Amino acid sequence: MMSSDGLSKTVRDFVEKYLITSNGVRLSYPVRSAESEKLATLEQINTLISKRLIRHESLEEGDSIELVHDRLAQIALQHGQASQQLKKTQRQKQQQLRRRWVISVVVIVIVLIGFVVFMFNLRRV
Repeated sequence: MMSSDGLSKTVRDFVEKYLITSNGVRLSYPVRSAESEKLATLEQINTLISKRLIRHESLEEGDSIELVHDRLAQIALQHGQASQQLKKTQRQKQQQLRRRWVISVVVIVIVLIGFVVFMFNLRRV
């Protein structure tokens, strides 16, 4: 799925998880690893480069990429934190719905058992 800026969620996740630390510090990441681990395709990496979001470096040990500026790292960190908070909130809502459903089923079962006991006692009289 593509976002309004033309970047897929997987590319955003790649940037947020592999190109910055949990403190928002930029990291360099090998292009070969990104491709082989299917974190980002060469086309996606080139798109980020053309949008001037990441830069490409040729090093002795191989090509690597990193965010172009510390400010972008902070924005990516904030976006990642907001995404995590949203996921946490959604999980909590799902758990609440499950609890309500279980409670509803338990109440229905108790009412049915009560009804059966009542009918059984009514028949005995």
